[in-house]
Amino acid sequence: MQILSVALKKKDSVVMDDRNIIDQALGIWISCIVSEPQLLNDLFSSQDASAFTKVLIEDGLLCPSAAVRILFRNAIRTICETVTRS
Repeated sequence: MQILSVALKKKDSVVMDDRNIIDQALGIWISCIVSEPQLLNDLFSSQDASAFTKVLIEDGLLCPSAAVRILFRNAIRTICETVTRS
């Protein structure tokens, strides 16, 4: 999530390279959660939960870049579908 946070700091100028970094970081994050769903519970119960929530919601879902919002939306959807099935 720190990689995402750094890439999203440039909210007004998210360029293609930034979107690629965000996409790759989200892909790694999804892979980790899908392979070990307990990590999501651990993340929300940790001291970093508020920082995680800020990156996820404020920086990701509310990002001015539509492409970034779509990446985050798809990542959250994938995790929700996977966790629901397991």
